[in-house]
Amino acid sequence: MRLKKGDVITFENFPGRVTRLSALRKDSVTAELDFNTVEGATHYVIRRESKDENSQTPSVREFITNQTHFIDRSIDSSHAYTYSVKAMLGIVQHQFQIAASIDAFSELMDDRDKAHPVRLCLWKLG
Repeated sequence: MRLKKGDVITFENFPGRVTRLSALRKDSVTAELDFNTVEGATHYVIRRESKDENSQTPSVREFITNQTHFIDRSIDSSHAYTYSVKAMLGIVQHQFQIAASIDAFSELMDDRDKAHPVRLCLWKLG
């Protein structure tokens, strides 16, 4: 199809937008995303952006899926990530509109010294 200035293009089927997106870090190397189904979408493009503390330029990776539940098993425990999703209808797309983030992985630490347990002493007064 050749277009020239002034031509009008009409899209009869244009995908809606992703309006609900959640991202949850499951463990140090796995994130789980859920988002709403978009009527008419043939697939979705998930954009993952991360920046470590030493980098000025973010690292970007895109995944293609036809599911609204996605598990990312390729994350680094020391990085925080921001995900965004766009619905696609063939090659027609919406811009990324909504984002969800996860923080770097942090294990809870019990800083009590196991070699010296805390002893509870009860005193009887009177």
